Amino acid sequence: MRRRSSAAVWLGASIVLLAAASLAIAPSQAAAHALLIRSVPAVNGTVTRSPQELLLTFTEPVDPTLSHVQVVDAAGRRAPGVQPSQAVAGNPQELRVRLSRPLPHGVFTVDWQTVSALDGHLAGGAYAFGVGVTDVGTIAPFGKYVRTARWLTGAAAAGRWLLWAGLAVLLGAVSTCLIVWRGRLPAGGSTLLWLGWLLAATGVSTVILTERAITQAPSLLPLFETPEGQVLLGQAAAVLLGCGLAVYAVSFLPRRSTLAVLAGAVALAMLSVVWGSHAGGVSPFRLLNLGLQWLHVVAVGVWIGGLAWLLLGLRGLQRGERAAAGRRFSFIATVGLGVVLLTGIVRAIAEVGAPANLLHTSFGGLLLAKLILFCMLVALGALNHFRLVPGLGDDRAAAPFRRSVGGELVLGIGILAVTGVLGGLAPAVFTAASAKAAGSSRIVATGSDYATTIRVRLVVTPGHVGPNGFTARLSDYASGRPLTGVRAVTLDFSLPGQTAVQPSSLSLEGGPEGVWRGTGLELSVTGRWSVRVLVEQETSAVEVPLRVAVAPRPG
Repeated sequence: MRRRSSAAVWLGASIVLLAAASLAIAPSQAAAHALLIRSVPAVNGTVTRSPQELLLTFTEPVDPTLSHVQVVDAAGRRAPGVQPSQAVAGNPQELRVRLSRPLPHGVFTVDWQTVSALDGHLAGGAYAFGVGVTDVGTIAPFGKYVRTARWLTGAAAAGRWLLWAGLAVLLGAVSTCLIVWRGRLPAGGSTLLWLGWLLAATGVSTVILTERAITQAPSLLPLFETPEGQVLLGQAAAVLLGCGLAVYAVSFLPRRSTLAVLAGAVALAMLSVVWGSHAGGVSPFRLLNLGLQWLHVVAVGVWIGGLAWLLLGLRGLQRGERAAAGRRFSFIATVGLGVVLLTGIVRAIAEVGAPANLLHTSFGGLLLAKLILFCMLVALGALNHFRLVPGLGDDRAAAPFRRSVGGELVLGIGILAVTGVLGGLAPAVFTAASAKAAGSSRIVATGSDYATTIRVRLVVTPGHVGPNGFTARLSDYASGRPLTGVRAVTLDFSLPGQTAVQPSSLSLEGGPEGVWRGTGLELSVTGRWSVRVLVEQETSAVEVPLRVAVAPRPG
């Protein structure tokens, strides 16, 4: 009895630690799946005359009712004649912004925010384009995550984890009870069934509530009217009603027929979840991706969910029954492993793309962590299959076998936790494509002195921590012409709230047409820097305050 109690404590503590770890590594941003990959006019591009419309293309279908695009000029004012963004007929990945009047010459910033029509995740960013000019910079990161409260991100990841864990328990009941326990529920099976349903129900409810909070929908009804909300509503119906009724049927009348009904209900619920996942993105192979992902999660449920039912049923078995049960479950695990491995490799290639993306993206890093846990799980499974299961005829092998199965179950729970976090991240191939489309990143900051006599446009290249080039273009505020009679231009840098970072200065060298340039290491850490541009003229000096947000160096 003491051994069983200590094993239960060890298992419960491991589950709690894995849950905490999975939520701790969740980014503090909402997943950004519909990332910008192309635009007309082009990112950082210039056109000789005003376009009649803007066309933005994203990596996934977007919800036009919750997505928006704004266009502002160099002074931060909304550009005239810009209409609300609209969906493009026949292409759900595009948004169109019509212009009712021509844009004047100058640099304009396009600020976009999208909600994915597949999974409801938010993305946002900004880029610049020019009309009748030659120099255009990037005012903000091209594609970025929309920052949300960490608790919301963690709650969404926990919801996906509970949902997958509950569905795995329910599907594991079908395979293990039909094949290992010959159509019967082991003692305590009804309780485990309802626990699995409760986990799944809590998970899908958490996902829906966090989605409402992230998208800032006023209530659930407007959320359910969107494409992603309808997917979530389908998941809720499949889990709460379909699986709930099937669990009731199996608990009330545990037979092969009711277990088959449960299998169908869980398979349908898993398909509804997969439908709103990365696999449901627009692709010529969408149906193939959906099918492979569905097979993958079904195999995971049969294998990992079945471990809980194996542990439950092993209690009190005689050596002959124990050995037979071990051999039958070993067959299930072997088939499940093969399906998980094959489908997982294909899906990983589709979502990661180049191997380098494993190391340079959050999605790739978590996928590597999942792979490590998977290899540990396979190692324990091999130990059971080749060493412990053949010796189950001996009573001395029973305890090591139960401990090994318990270890497999803990690793499986960890894999599901990482899967819950991965479901909230953009696939590595998407983030890589967005970064490639962005090209070289720069930061542009514009401002004027308090008397509105001078306008300054400062371009910081590449806009990351470390060495940067600084180009300041000075112009008369009223006429917009290049400023003349300037003796010196100095940039004073400070980081508000960071006393450990000392203020510094950089003198720029003058050039033609009011352009001053320089290079330096002043932007030494990430943060929102204050940059004071000191412009010294023949008879006076003015200050122009600016702010620039400095990002970490890529890689």
